Amino acid sequence: MNPNKIIEQINSSDKLLFKLFKEPLNQELLEKLNKISVETHLIAITPRSGSSYFIDLLRKTNKMGEPGEYLNSNLVPDIINNLQVNNFYDFWVSLIKRKSCETGFGVKASFFQFEPLIETGLDELLFKNRKIILLQRKNIIKQAISLYLATQSNIFHTNIEHSKDKWAVLETIEYSNKDIQNWVKHIYNQELGWKKYLTNKSYLSLWYEDILNSPQDCVINTLSFLNLKPNEEDVNIKSIFKKLRNAKNQEFYEIFLSKKSNIDYLHKLTILDNRF
Repeated sequence: MNPNKIIEQINSSDKLLFKLFKEPLNQELLEKLNKISVETHLIAITPRSGSSYFIDLLRKTNKMGEPGEYLNSNLVPDIINNLQVNNFYDFWVSLIKRKSCETGFGVKASFFQFEPLIETGLDELLFKNRKIILLQRKNIIKQAISLYLATQSNIFHTNIEHSKDKWAVLETIEYSNKDIQNWVKHIYNQELGWKKYLTNKSYLSLWYEDILNSPQDCVINTLSFLNLKPNEEDVNIKSIFKKLRNAKNQEFYEIFLSKKSNIDYLHKLTILDNRF
């Protein structure tokens, strides 16, 4: 670790994550962070890959705590306020103390959320004892359509009650070829980012479709990867999250695939046919 270089990178970074803190991360605090020895696991995700559902299953084993989106710049201000902290060191230490569990501390992050740590070198310092679980989705078009519908309706999860007005908005969303293409590219760019980052790193790869079809097997594989011994209760757990089912998903999927220009677009991105 080169503390001077990391501090320089953080102070010159234009990433919102670091600008949310009132006090800078100085060399003294950085060295204190480096001395923290905590097993830290990373749930590396792409959007709409079933991460909330899967993490809920992991949480209910009482072995992994609840890896949260602690690097999501949209959520960090509320976390900072709740923890009553002013700098990144106090932020990180407070989370570790609050979220301690059998396997240490867990973070869930998309590539773009995690990227500020990579760019500054903080990833190597904060995740030096890391175990990484990568969540992806085989059908990238359905993933993009799910993300398009979620962002248009603001209905992302089923673990909370949504108003009738919100559900009504979902029903009125119209097909947008451009938006779905953009979300495909957005997801694919995150996949490429994770692929590059995970080169020569040990990680467990899980697919959304496998999690839905065999959730217990995926939970057991994850616990085993983390060197935890699964028990009988771990294979009978249920999640409060349900799959969002809407006729528009399949309708938009069929429309998208019916256009040769979209197939050409996917191939230009080097997305292979087995991904859709």
